[in-house]
Amino acid sequence: MHKVYELRSGSKVEYVGYTTNTLPNRLYDHVKRSGYFPNRKDITIHEASVWNNKQEALQEERRLKESYGMYWGESKGGKTNRLTTLEIAQEIKSKYVPYKYTQSMLAREYNLPLNTIVGITREYSYLET
Repeated sequence: MHKVYELRSGSKVEYVGYTTNTLPNRLYDHVKRSGYFPNRKDITIHEASVWNNKQEALQEERRLKESYGMYWGESKGGKTNRLTTLEIAQEIKSKYVPYKYTQSMLAREYNLPLNTIVGITREYSYLET
């Protein structure tokens, strides 16, 4: 089964994703392994829908992301699920000053995974900005 899920903090949807894994395992990946939401205890996972094939699940994931204002764009390697907008990425790049206003500080301020901030500041993601 192909599941589309939402990660929420209270009633706010912070992320929409797709998995064939169990939802508790996927949540563990987000808060421990992948670092999307490192050590966040306020994140809960909710099943949005279940699909018989991957293509339908990915279409639903995209639809949900767009409905929540999350950006789904193209990159060199194909589709990437963007966690923020291009405007916010520009703002992050303009604020970043190594050793003074760090990537970790920006991750906390914008409530984004550190790896997303690193990608923005090193300009290998959000290349349009």
